[in-house]
Amino acid sequence: MNQENQPISDQEPDLTDDQKRDQATHNFMHPEDKVRPPQKSWLSRNLRKVLAIGGVIAVVGTSAGIGIEQANKKSHEIPSTFDVSALNSKIGLEDSTQMTWDEYTATAPQLWVEENKTMTAPVPILYKDNRTPTLSIKKIESSFDHTLNRISIDGLEPGDTVLSLIDGEIEITEGHEKDLAIFTLFTQDSQGNDTDIMYLTSGLEIDPSIIFDKPVKDHIRIPIKKDQPIGKMLTADNFELIGWGPLIENFNLAVTPGKKAILLK
Repeated sequence: MNQENQPISDQEPDLTDDQKRDQATHNFMHPEDKVRPPQKSWLSRNLRKVLAIGGVIAVVGTSAGIGIEQANKKSHEIPSTFDVSALNSKIGLEDSTQMTWDEYTATAPQLWVEENKTMTAPVPILYKDNRTPTLSIKKIESSFDHTLNRISIDGLEPGDTVLSLIDGEIEITEGHEKDLAIFTLFTQDSQGNDTDIMYLTSGLEIDPSIIFDKPVKDHIRIPIKKDQPIGKMLTADNFELIGWGPLIENFNLAVTPGKKAILLK
């Protein structure tokens, strides 16, 4: 049977990391084209919706004494510690600490840990006017293999500086070499396997240290150092990180031993 005429199966096709990155890029730029898996039942459909928006629970009259105003107030509270596993969370003064890059790297976990297939990184931002931001964090499940390797960060401001998280190479997607709306940082783990992080932004004012010494044709890579400025946010919209590693299972934001989210300064 011709592959194009085969029935849709619950089993998703095996894709290479490059194909997954390309699909993630397309989905980010053209969300209206994204193919979603078939939904089997009302329950499974609504469970997926609940998980996708971070476990938001609608309180409809069954919780005595808890009104809409109280529920909304509770949803905006920031706890004293940051839960790296939460699908929907906030980072603010109460559950974060700020440190320099040198302070972070002196105690930080490795970017990639092969044993538990987990990538860990701080929010790669220097905040304009040295403010302590309030950020909304969402962990998004991959539509390919259902791993939690995508982190959406809201609460940035124009002028916030985006940093490189690694010593490695930056790959620019053709058509975005002047604004860096989409780019990927590449490095390797101790076994020589590629591990990388894709940045999705609304566009950056590119830092002068990022030099294009040849025209972009499809993809090019240029060297970059960790903590090197990449560019400044042009708007407050759309900042996401997608982590890739060999059979990655999770992508977490870094915390201190006391479970405070780490913000750079």
